[in-house]
Amino acid sequence: MYIYGENTIEITNLPNNKTNEYIQERLRKSLNKYGRLKILRCLSHRNDPYINNNVCYATFHNKKDMYKCIRNVNIRFPLSLQNKILKFKSLYNDKCNDYHYFYKQEHYNYSAINVALNLFKYLQHNNCFINIKDIYKHVFEYSYYNHKIVSSGISIYKVFNKWEKFIDFFDNLFIKTKKDNQIIITPRLIDDKNLCIYLNNKLIDLKRKTNSLNSVYWRQDSVQLPE
Repeated sequence: MYIYGENTIEITNLPNNKTNEYIQERLRKSLNKYGRLKILRCLSHRNDPYINNNVCYATFHNKKDMYKCIRNVNIRFPLSLQNKILKFKSLYNDKCNDYHYFYKQEHYNYSAINVALNLFKYLQHNNCFINIKDIYKHVFEYSYYNHKIVSSGISIYKVFNKWEKFIDFFDNLFIKTKKDNQIIITPRLIDDKNLCIYLNNKLIDLKRKTNSLNSVYWRQDSVQLPE
């Protein structure tokens, strides 16, 4: 901190198959979204000056931009850069970004599929319908950190923002009916084989959506660099 200043973040878990200049250019285009950078420097390996030492320092002109970066930045490099998830830490107060951000996205995608399956089986087995507001009372999911069984909802809000969009996404499984300002959900007729194929395809769709959003997120407003 005494060398680069208190508005500095330390970046680790960098790929080691590219030169320092290449990594610096990639990071500069990503971090400039949060504020003006004063310094961005990757340290060289002591045995090879053309390979980075897995550490980079980025200094912002003001502390506000540094905090905004720490709170919001989540960068996963593409496969050509070893698919690395970068770790960010403030040298001023040791605050870090959410390193589990991308793993949480994968967890929520799988949980959404499981919620859809369990809801469909519940309605099919009991031969009933359900108010969309009462789904969380009958269908459960696993939490991310301690893997406890909790009422369903967190994965739905993380992926779809609300239950209605969740039902619309799985339109081949559920029928949505509006009655007296209420939304009633009933199951469609589908056999187990087609159900499995349908849910696998929906999981692929969710993964593609997540990958496209992450790619846009860290490359937004910047010129594409060659892989």
